[in-house]
Amino acid sequence: MNDYPQTPNYKRLGEFVLARRKELRLTQEAVQAMGGPSPATLRLIEQGHELEYRNGTTEPLEDVLQWERGAISAVLRGNYDVPAPQPRGSVSGDDQDGGVLLDMPRDVLEGLSPLEREEAITAAKLSLYEKAREIRRREEN
Repeated sequence: MNDYPQTPNYKRLGEFVLARRKELRLTQEAVQAMGGPSPATLRLIEQGHELEYRNGTTEPLEDVLQWERGAISAVLRGNYDVPAPQPRGSVSGDDQDGGVLLDMPRDVLEGLSPLEREEAITAAKLSLYEKAREIRRREEN
């Protein structure tokens, strides 16, 4: 057992985060790969443990969960509304909201079960995020 206290607002946040992660069909590892917190930190958040959250933890998690910035702070201040997802674009290539639709022939996923499709799509998303991070790092140097 750990020594992290649980309070109603943190517990509510944990429920919201877990539900949204599952809705997006992301593993804790996928959240980290997309720039969010480590699986250990995410597990504590989802279990409703009271932690000191820095913007370096909350903002990337809000981005991965597609929530507007400040949603986590609002829940911790007692706002019990489920954070609304930010609209994401659905066009080929980049759009103004930062959303991306991967344009590929339908038969690429043909014959796969729904679970296998989700696995393939998640792998494609992770690959895209990793490549984007690599490019950003290269541009920073």
